Formats: sequence, C-alpha cells, structure tokens
Amino acid sequence: MMTEDILTLTYLNMTN
Repeated sequence: MMTEDILTLTYLNMTN
C-alpha cells in the first residue's frame, strides 16, 4: 500500500 492509502485508512478508522 502507498503512504497516502495508509494515512487515509488511519484517518477514517479514527473518525469512526
């Protein structure tokens, strides 16, 4: 995975 993908998944996971 790319860094952007990881950051996006992490952000979405934290906001859920």
